[in-house]
Amino acid sequence: MPRLITTTKYDFAQLIENNWLYVDKTEYAWRLISNPARTFFFCSRPRRFGKSLFVSTLECIFEGRKDLFNNLYIGSTDYDFKPYPVIHFDFSDLELTSYEDFRASLQHAIMSQAERNGIQIRFSTPGIMFDDLLTAAGSEAVVLIDEFDAPITHTLSHTGREELAEKILQTFSAFYSKLKSNEGKIRFLFITGITKLANMSIFSQLNNLIDVSMDQGFAAAFGYTQQELERSFSEEIDRKLALPDCPFASRQDFLSALRTYYDGYRFSNNDAPSFLPAQDELHELENSYGPASKIPSVYNPVSIGMYFSQDNPSFSNWWDETGVSTLAVELARSVNLLNIVEEPAVAPLSAFKTFNLSSITSANISRNGVLTLLYYTGYLTQDGTSTGPLRLKFPNTEIASSFTESLVARYASSTDSVQTAIEAGRKALKDGNTAAFIEQLRNYLSSFSYELFDSDRERQYQLLFLSFCVAAGLKAEGEKHTAKGRIDVYVESIRHVYIIELKLNGSADEAITQIHDKGYPEFLNAPWSNGKTVHLLGISFSSQNRNITDWKEELQ
Repeated sequence: MPRLITTTKYDFAQLIENNWLYVDKTEYAWRLISNPARTFFFCSRPRRFGKSLFVSTLECIFEGRKDLFNNLYIGSTDYDFKPYPVIHFDFSDLELTSYEDFRASLQHAIMSQAERNGIQIRFSTPGIMFDDLLTAAGSEAVVLIDEFDAPITHTLSHTGREELAEKILQTFSAFYSKLKSNEGKIRFLFITGITKLANMSIFSQLNNLIDVSMDQGFAAAFGYTQQELERSFSEEIDRKLALPDCPFASRQDFLSALRTYYDGYRFSNNDAPSFLPAQDELHELENSYGPASKIPSVYNPVSIGMYFSQDNPSFSNWWDETGVSTLAVELARSVNLLNIVEEPAVAPLSAFKTFNLSSITSANISRNGVLTLLYYTGYLTQDGTSTGPLRLKFPNTEIASSFTESLVARYASSTDSVQTAIEAGRKALKDGNTAAFIEQLRNYLSSFSYELFDSDRERQYQLLFLSFCVAAGLKAEGEKHTAKGRIDVYVESIRHVYIIELKLNGSADEAITQIHDKGYPEFLNAPWSNGKTVHLLGISFSSQNRNITDWKEELQ
């Protein structure tokens, strides 16, 4: 069995030569390169989704290294593996301490690509050097640009660096203009980034650049589908299930929990256009899990790799906050927390086509701007089924938990007290210790400023309650529909299910009575609830005290 890796590897040749685990994505590469009429592509994806590995894979293909692909999809096709001069930039490596350092590091990157292709160019401005490089490479150059927006997003993630960002934009404008003037000489162009910056000249000048970011046929090119996970990680799944303290009764229970915590990213919807044919094979397992969408959901590969690399695996948040993702969370603080948590959020498609990161500041950020940035950075994803405006939601428990925990700190008088309450509340709910959970929920609510509360709205308390459960890393859903009504908050862990009714200025007894009157317990008479302890929980809040005044529980 190939060895699993514990850290992200971006070098395709190194993965194959060392017999490390590689989930075959070469069919997507083959689809891109096999149509000579379409050769200029752009794709945006959140960080840590395998963009750099995919670019490295394209590099090896165009270098003609056929031996690396013997057991992969493209190796079974009639692709001829003709070698081409490859120009490969990774702009996440550029120096950004000053404009002079940025310019020098960009010049060095261009010179390095000239040397690896045996080309001599003059030392000049980055635009002129890039033009000389493309001219000398001949009529069949392959240009691969990874993380094209990294210098801008990294610069703007630090307050007070707007002037540097503007100078970088001007330099890149001259640099990318050379792609336009040399497009007849370029055999293939592939550009990746986190965002699609409308004010980058690359999008206004290259009329034949095809954006496959939301393309149906490219939706699963990055990340792991359910089928890929079960096929490539089959032995690792078996090992986890064989652990003596494994909490899962069956393989299906384990896969369901794994899916809830790490799956759920969708980068297209049912009505999105497709320049590439969809692959039916990738959707075989989707009908078993829902939702009803022909667009496959995918797992973040780094989160899955980290989970399976643990000796005693637990569902943890591997989503660290760096670069543009830090900026996304900071800017989200200018939008009401409850408007973010309450799903689904809706943003017009035009917001993604006109996104201008350099114009975003905490002073003028719009809700659509925040939602767009949260989508680009992976905190929100498409629901996969919508038409018209995009319906956005948290992809999974990992992201919902890490994002919500970061954002609630804005409203708290003490960040430490909120984090302590969330950690203790997580354990209490997983253990089914309702009394301890209520205690931590009270601590959580008492940490917030009075400005967050609206004294006559029960919905406010419902969303705060839901935020607590989401931040605690639990499967939680507000307004869950049943045949006779909607459950205020539904929470599920491995061994426990909570049906929760909330009352503002009412009583816990009234809440329990409503649970029974609407037949919510009957909702749980489904195969997936077997073996779990069901808690019927009524909670009353006081608008005067802005906290819990009473609660009552019944076990089923």
